[in-house]
Amino acid sequence: MFIVIEGPDGSGKTTISKLLVERLNDIGIKARYTSEPTASHYGKRLREMLSDSSSTPKELYDLFVLDRIEHLREISEWEKGGEVVISDRYKYSTYCYQVSHGLDPALTEDNNSLRTPDITFILTTDVDVLLSRIETRALSKEIYETRGFLEKITAMYERLPEIFGEEFSYIDVDDTIDNIVSKAFGIIKEKASI
Repeated sequence: MFIVIEGPDGSGKTTISKLLVERLNDIGIKARYTSEPTASHYGKRLREMLSDSSSTPKELYDLFVLDRIEHLREISEWEKGGEVVISDRYKYSTYCYQVSHGLDPALTEDNNSLRTPDITFILTTDVDVLLSRIETRALSKEIYETRGFLEKITAMYERLPEIFGEEFSYIDVDDTIDNIVSKAFGIIKEKASI
């Protein structure tokens, strides 16, 4: 099973992804956390470029797709080994961020046609909450972590069902971590018949 946790920067994707993996492992289901960009050559280059505002949306997009293709090979192997894979970000982030950054949506077909996850969660909250969470990180800001851009991204995530024609499970993260994880875990149990 392949599960994706999506949402704007500061929505809690990493924390919630890791807690879901932990919860699955606690009940005897092998689960693995992974994230994008990965640690591949492409992923490392992407991380460098995300702090440099001179990169074009197309340059970033191309690297995201190359990184993702390698990542999908790994995900497939982990699934063959009996693991549930939970990924912090996937193709939806690339679409939302790069189109919001100016990339022509018509140029995204190679990304959009990649594998559809079994479950995709979209974490939502107010832009002020996102900015507050981003400010508390010790890391330097990436090019996308501004109010105006986060407003665009939030609106784009809301449009994903119409853009992709897929089912998404939206979770409002203005709640306790325990409640958020429990809500997501309940959806996983229901869809996976655990």
